[in-house]
Order: sequence, then structure tokens, then C-alpha cells
Amino acid sequence: MMRHWTASPTDLAAATREWMTGARWFTGDTSADVSFTHASPIEANENVATVLFFVRCGDLTFSVPLTFREGPARRENSDVEPIGIIGDVWVWDATEDVDGQRALLGVLTADRADSAGALRLTSNPVRRAFPAVSSSHRLTSEQSNTSIIYRFVDPDAEGSLGIILKVFRVLSDGANPDVELQQALDAAGSQAVPRQYGSVRGAWDGGETDVLVAQEFLVGAADAWQVITNELNAGHLEVTDEIRDLGALTADIHRELGEAFTAVDATDEAREALVAQWYERADRALSDAPELAEHRTAIIDTFDQARDVDWPTLQRVHGDFHLGQVLHVPGRGWVALDFEGEPLRPLSQRVQPDLALRDVAGMLRSFDYAAGSAILAGGDGENLTAWTAAAQSAFMEGYGELSESETAILDALILDKALYEVSYETSSRPDWVHIPVGGVLRILEGSQQQSDVE
Repeated sequence: MMRHWTASPTDLAAATREWMTGARWFTGDTSADVSFTHASPIEANENVATVLFFVRCGDLTFSVPLTFREGPARRENSDVEPIGIIGDVWVWDATEDVDGQRALLGVLTADRADSAGALRLTSNPVRRAFPAVSSSHRLTSEQSNTSIIYRFVDPDAEGSLGIILKVFRVLSDGANPDVELQQALDAAGSQAVPRQYGSVRGAWDGGETDVLVAQEFLVGAADAWQVITNELNAGHLEVTDEIRDLGALTADIHRELGEAFTAVDATDEAREALVAQWYERADRALSDAPELAEHRTAIIDTFDQARDVDWPTLQRVHGDFHLGQVLHVPGRGWVALDFEGEPLRPLSQRVQPDLALRDVAGMLRSFDYAAGSAILAGGDGENLTAWTAAAQSAFMEGYGELSESETAILDALILDKALYEVSYETSSRPDWVHIPVGGVLRILEGSQQQSDVE
């Protein structure tokens, strides 16, 4: 029966709306209508069916894979609850259901399309075979996307213990940089990213976008934010060689991306477009944090100084580089993840060649955040501020020496990043907004001191 079962978009919306609008990845207006617009069956038999749906809410499109079973058929040894009921059919979140998880992994090696051809899923396998899977579970700590961990029966067969499959929830027309950049780096033999297993792209109504990606699951790894903040909270303020190694990793990523993708000259038009984005984010931050308004002239001066120096070529970059985007893997060192770029920036900006120093600025700001979180936890402010300066210096030693022009550009990018953080924290974590506000003030103070020296 399930092999041929269908439901109307209206019934689907009514059955799943409460669950969907309460999900951590749902960024639409919770009071607005949701509409199931496209569907592609992934797997179906007599007992269970899994379907990938595209759901519209306002201007946003979401990827929503669902699993269906007839009757109150709770899986054995599972406490996962259905998210809705349509007649005699019960509906599950496929990313949390064992059959749904298996179906999502299977679509990596086989194309799918609905009967009308309105939504076609095309697989792009990087490694066409991998060992049998013994278990799977969904990660519960994420927000904007959903990830599932699959464990191998025989990990030695592939040299890895499993796969992590990411379901992109909010979709934009065009290639997702997280897929495009990591697969390019892996294909070039880079050790800076996990090994890639493949991706799935959806095409509909003239649009095309990545909906799934799978890569090596790095067992025993901890992200740099966790590693460093644990050390700071324990009172360990030594700056180790690992921070210099992180700077060297960043330089390697930029070199490898520069070789994998064509760099372009920073034309006057491209330069003005990037500087205009700085001004736009500054205006937003000054509105969100009125206490910064008196520093508007100093902010604009910092941007203008960077605009008028010689610029390096523009290239593809990580785009949202910070301590939470890097894992420390036992026996391997640092590995970078999540190349999607800043979530508040439109995709059209995130896929454009940019200044590589933007990533450097993001990581330098992240050290300030790590110290700020330790201060919030009761740490000594003076000592942690000194640690921040030392960690930033060590990172730059690993990254490499900058020219005078590059230094001016980096100063502007650090300020731009801090202003972006002001707006982000205002809307997301008001209790943390003092961290980027303090960062803005220190950046401007440092720039003024440098001007006085000159």
C-alpha cells in the first residue's frame, strides 16, 4: 500500500505544521502559511515510504524529508514519536527515523525523480562505495541544518569509522559553497577537510541547488572553540604551537582554494561593491547599538583607508571562519568544516571571490569571543585580554607576514566582522553583545594609536 500512497499538499501541511514551525532549523514566519510545493520519492515498499519535499514559507524554501507508515506502526526498539497523522498513515521526520535515514544515505548513489518530473534529485558520488552501515543517529546539537551519523560495520575497510550526512534545510538557487569548496579541496588531495563521499542536487522549475552532502565522520574530534574555551575556563592561558598550526592551516586552505578556483583582480567595481557591504553592515550595527554612533567617523575612516591601498586578487574563501568551524582530530591535527559562509549574507555574495583575509579576520575575532566567554564564566578580564592578543599574534605567525596594504585591509575586515557580530548578537544573544561592542572599540583605539605613531 505504501508504495503507491500519496497525500495532498494541504493534508501534509496540516499534519506537519506544528512540528515544522517548532523545529530549530525553521527560520520562516511561524504564523505564515507553509506550502508543500515539490516532492521526490526516495524509497518505498509495501510498509514504508520516504519522500523529500520542498516546502515554501514566504520567500524561503525548506528541504523536508518525511517517512510514512500505515497505522500506529512504531518501530521496534525505538522511542521516536510520529510528527503527524494523515488518515490511517503516520508521519515521521525522516532524519530521525531509521528507515528514513537509510533512504537518505541511499539516494547518494542513485538519482530520484517524482512521476511528473517536477523535482529531480541527481547524485554526485565522490566515493562510489562504502562499507555496510551498522547504525545511524541524528545529531541534536545543530540549528540551521540537520546531520545524521552512520557507523560502519567494518571501519578498517575505508579507514574511517563512519559518515556524517548533512541535510541542508534552507535552500537557495545555486551551488552550495559547503559542497563545492570541500569537494574541490578533497579532489586536490587536501588534508585540510574531511574526505568527501558525495552530494545530491535537486532541480525544479528552472532552479537547482544542493540538498544533501556526505563526508567522513571524524571520531574523537573536538572543535577548536571547545578545546580552547575548556583550557581558558580551567585557567590555562598558555598560547601553544597548536594556535600557530591553525594559522598555517588557514594559509594552506587559501593557497589550495586559490589553485582550485580562478582568482580575479580586485577591480574598482569589485572593490566598491565590497566596501559598500562594509558600510551597509556598519549602518545596521550603529542602529542596533546606538552607543557606537559617536564612532561612526572613525569606522568610516578605517574603511576608507583600506579602500585606497593596493588590493590582492580576490578568490574563493571559507567565508565564516571561526573556532567552531575547525576540528582538532587526534593524530591528524586541525581540519576545517562548514564552508557555507556567513548565514546572514545572501548566497549570491557568499559564492563570489572575496578577500582571503576575511577568513583571517573571522578567526582573530573568534579568539576575542573565546576570551569573552571565559570572562562571562568568571575568568580574570585582564589576563584573558592579554591571552587574546598573544593568541592572535601566534595565529598570524602561522599564517605568514602581511604587507602594509594587507594589514590595512585586515584592520578593516576585523572591524567589519565585529560590526556584523554586533547585529547578530543583538538579534540572537543580547547578553553577549558587549563582546563585539568592546571589540569594535578596541579596534578603533588600536587604529588611532597607530595613526598617532605614524
